Amino acid sequence: MSATYFCCDEGRRRAVRETKGPNGRPVLNGIDYLEVSETDQRMLLVHFIHPLPGNTEDGVLTTDNVQVTGGVRVTDIRVEDVVATDNILQVKVDRPGDFSQYRLALVATAAQAEEPPEGFDPRLAAIEFSFKVNCPSDLDCAAQSSCPTQKAAEPAINYLAKDYASFRQLMMDRIAVLSPGWNERHAADIGVALVELLAHVGDQLSYRQDAVATEAYLGTARRRVSVKRHARLVDYFMHEGCNARVWVQVEAEGDTVNVPEKTQFFTRCAGMAVGIAPGSAEHQRVLNGTAQIFEAMHKAVLFKGHNCMSFYPWSDDRCCLPKGATNATLTGHFPDLQVGDVLILMEKYDPKTGSAADADPGRRHPVRLSRVTAKTASGSKLTDPLTGDQITEITWHEEDVLPFPICVSSRIEQADGTKETKTVGYALGNLILADHGRTIHNEFLGSVPKDEERAMPAGESWDFCSENKTQVLPARFKPRLQHLPLTHQAVRGVADLSVDGDAGKPVFFDQEAPATDVFNGSVHETLPAVRLKESDNGELSWSPQRDLLGSGPFDRDFVVETENDGTVLLRFGNDEHGMRPNAAVQFWADYRVGNGTSGNIGAGTLTHIVLDNTGVSRVWNPLPASGGVEPESMDEVRHFAPIAFRQQERAITAEDYADLAMGYSGVQNAAASLRWTGSWHTVFLVIDRVGGLPIDTDFEESLRAYLERYRMVGHDIEITGPQLVPLEITMRVCVQPDFFRSAVKQALLQIFHNATGADGREGMFHPDRFTFGQPVYASTLIAAAQAVTGVTDVELTTFQRLDQPTTDARAKGVLSMGQVEIAMLDNDPNFPDRGRFLIDVQGGK
Repeated sequence: MSATYFCCDEGRRRAVRETKGPNGRPVLNGIDYLEVSETDQRMLLVHFIHPLPGNTEDGVLTTDNVQVTGGVRVTDIRVEDVVATDNILQVKVDRPGDFSQYRLALVATAAQAEEPPEGFDPRLAAIEFSFKVNCPSDLDCAAQSSCPTQKAAEPAINYLAKDYASFRQLMMDRIAVLSPGWNERHAADIGVALVELLAHVGDQLSYRQDAVATEAYLGTARRRVSVKRHARLVDYFMHEGCNARVWVQVEAEGDTVNVPEKTQFFTRCAGMAVGIAPGSAEHQRVLNGTAQIFEAMHKAVLFKGHNCMSFYPWSDDRCCLPKGATNATLTGHFPDLQVGDVLILMEKYDPKTGSAADADPGRRHPVRLSRVTAKTASGSKLTDPLTGDQITEITWHEEDVLPFPICVSSRIEQADGTKETKTVGYALGNLILADHGRTIHNEFLGSVPKDEERAMPAGESWDFCSENKTQVLPARFKPRLQHLPLTHQAVRGVADLSVDGDAGKPVFFDQEAPATDVFNGSVHETLPAVRLKESDNGELSWSPQRDLLGSGPFDRDFVVETENDGTVLLRFGNDEHGMRPNAAVQFWADYRVGNGTSGNIGAGTLTHIVLDNTGVSRVWNPLPASGGVEPESMDEVRHFAPIAFRQQERAITAEDYADLAMGYSGVQNAAASLRWTGSWHTVFLVIDRVGGLPIDTDFEESLRAYLERYRMVGHDIEITGPQLVPLEITMRVCVQPDFFRSAVKQALLQIFHNATGADGREGMFHPDRFTFGQPVYASTLIAAAQAVTGVTDVELTTFQRLDQPTTDARAKGVLSMGQVEIAMLDNDPNFPDRGRFLIDVQGGK
């Protein structure tokens, strides 16, 4: 009997099938497979590789040549009959077997059970089978390996070894046990070299294991990327800083001077002219130097007349543009001034000395024009009807109101003692908004490598016959930008990235927004200024995102990841969140360099422009740059991220809507109530605007759009203004005998009004002094009047709601308000229904 083996690949059947004798006939025959009859399980169909002898001269298989052995409960199965047909031998047994394994063997004779019949292969003369093979089963019918691997005995290893020295000593000790005769210790020996090489690899692996465990927690992570990803899990975005922005005035020598977008401006460089030719040696020297570089965020057309425009005094002297002004008149005809242009209103000379060096640099304010009138309705030039002087009327955005008064003209004392009227206030045009950073064009990032085929590690179920599995893994492609630091720009509406229709780029600023609003972007809503292309001509561009969670499988998006040293790596998607770039695709990058507080330069720092045929006489920034912020530190993230989830990001209750509305620009206070209106719930939101401004259509639409991201499904929002309660107050004041009654009354009226005074102080009845439900205290009014010099006694003779004597509150000293009521007292004779304030001044002289 031949030896019994278990082999993973059985080639014996193929050899028996293919081996022929000299006469072309098979040399040996053998069993191929066996079938059990499904009816009574007593008929066994034994299939052979070659046809059986049958009735040929080679003889016939009989019941004496077939034996069935095995079984647990049913044993001693007897063969009753055999019939040979072609290559099938039908074997009929006396009874079916049990669920155990049986063995059918071909033997020469009953006495020679160890030998197969003549002409049969000894390896294929027997087969194991089960009578119940056709019974239903949930198990795999594939044969299991009978050669499982056995775990070798593990040596005693010191698992405290964690570095190169301990790993080297551990291996040396182990070798001394396994090979006592090897005692070589020279560094040049091949055995020692291999030990040290393995110790080095072990040291690196040990460090990586420690690093992975360290980066797994926000409190212990040392890599900036790890900290950023941990923070993102609690919906906290770690920002990478923001670049600065500045208004640059370019004084033109003529009209229609074109300044393209991305035109560069430089801080002062000694020995260089105002205009620098692009690509020149001077330009390259500046790029390689330390000068701060800004680039125009929009194109502009310059006009010489817009360099410096004076205010028209209307034949008056010593004029002032008051605080809160939103319109003015310019001297001259300026038909090229357009709605949306920005002017900087400033005091060019000191109102007292008349010197430009003494002018206050803080008295400069940008405004965006909302209306320009340079012609009459008939089309003729707008003029002063009295003097015939040409003028231009301008109005600017209401949010660009002057925060301080600007002196237009002043009388300046001359050296000979005389006084001369001099214009000191001007409006500067030809302004361009620029931001910090310079553009790098077409930097080659490399090609995406091909996918890698890697062998998978063996699992616990691996056996001798298991094939080594391989898996095709996409190659990692994380290109690195060569220049640093990468610019990050504030984007309007990061959550819903709006794009302009032409280029599909994020909107970094709105040319219709107030001039003071271009610096008010949130540092947590920034995007890196980088764009990728799959060819150097700009085809198939890829866009940056803050993360890829909202990107689809066909979106060409990527994420910028910044390391501790500022190194910038680009990470792509996985064909589920963001598209994975195909192998062999080449990438080029256009990006900008310049970020953080280094761009917050002072006023007058920018002095050069890169422009062909400049036609420019001067470049300067009247206002300092602002908005530059350094990247958020890891310590700050560790401090703020764990509590970021406490920030309200949804509106459920009425209080939620009120709290969110109070965070909107221009809202002083808000109150809300939630009511069932018959078909759905409606949130009635009452808004108290700063300055008592009305709830107009534009404000309501913008507030509604702001609340939409927080609004609960099924809630309607109705926005209304507060219930204004006009007051009626009469005050009797006694004046000291040495003071004039008229002077004291004038001083009192400068306190009890509803506007902002020339000194910037708000009146006692200013709308911002009152809000929802805030009571009016008599003691506050009496104390304010008593503080006026010359007043000896103050008494309120009337203290009630307008024309409602029943609400007289003199006895209580407090006039109460309802939940959505706000006290109002304008004391305007044109609108007596808005409150009335009277002063009865007695005494004095």
